[in-house]
Amino acid sequence: LGNYPEAIKNYDRAISLNPAYVEAYSNRGLVHSMSGNHSEAIKNYNKAIELNPEDITTYRRRADAHEKLNNDTDAIKDYDKLIGLGLKDATVYFKRGISLDKTGKFSEAIKDFDEAIKLKPDYFEAYYRRALASYAMARYPEAIDAFDKAIQVNPDFAAAYYNRGIAYAVSGNQAEAIRSYEKAISLNPKDPVIYVRQGDAYTVLQDYANAAQSYEKAINLDPKIPNVHYSLGLALSRL
Repeated sequence: LGNYPEAIKNYDRAISLNPAYVEAYSNRGLVHSMSGNHSEAIKNYNKAIELNPEDITTYRRRADAHEKLNNDTDAIKDYDKLIGLGLKDATVYFKRGISLDKTGKFSEAIKDFDEAIKLKPDYFEAYYRRALASYAMARYPEAIDAFDKAIQVNPDFAAAYYNRGIAYAVSGNQAEAIRSYEKAISLNPKDPVIYVRQGDAYTVLQDYANAAQSYEKAINLDPKIPNVHYSLGLALSRL
């Protein structure tokens, strides 16, 4: 771990000697962020940007601090500024997309994820987040396609299989949902929620024996999952 208090003291001294020392404000802000004090970090970033309104590094840092504080609207403004300064960076588009998604602007988020993918075609996280945004808009075939692409890039991405299963289930394709859940379970066998979803899909198919087995596995992993005992009882009563 770094010696943050001593680092801050030295940046304080540097700024006292040169009140226009942009890098000192920015780096002092970074140390505050590293120590978890994101509000103080933002104050330092504000000063650095006041002194140099085109300081790309500090805009990035301030956007990250805003994200940590869930100030997504302010984070978006910083990402807008970075892009306006001509920065073509996949991560910037990706992070702005996440902030847009969190504020419910799913269409705009998808555009940013697409831009991130254009700049970095193997960006499986961007495919995944694009899929989640499409799902939030009830565009399930589009979501499934994006989950597929995330999986093509990263075949061990358990969350993509799991969420693809949900998209298939909501679309009415329980058989494909179950196949996705099976793959997710093979990668993450100790997540009880996947077994619950699998059980729900079997229940829709009226395959109560397999539904009961899935619910039992979920209960073995976590007996306190809400409603799973009810679902198991329902499946058992229909065998």
